[in-house]
Amino acid sequence: MILSENLTIVIPTHNRHKYLARVLNYFKQENFNNILVVDSTLESFDAKNNYNIKYFHKPNVNFSNKMIDVFV
Repeated sequence: MILSENLTIVIPTHNRHKYLARVLNYFKQENFNNILVVDSTLESFDAKNNYNIKYFHKPNVNFSNKMIDVFV
């Protein structure tokens, strides 16, 4: 069994806020606490919906650069 407090989930996304809300609701129910969302959509996602996440809004930044921004 994986202990959720020792696991960090990274979710890169672009133009998928509907699906992002869905996956965050799932992780919230499963009590995952360390979730990083890296979003390159022009409009930011409303991360205040009681999600326990760290949200990084990087509009129009490509995948590799937004990952570097988060991990460096």
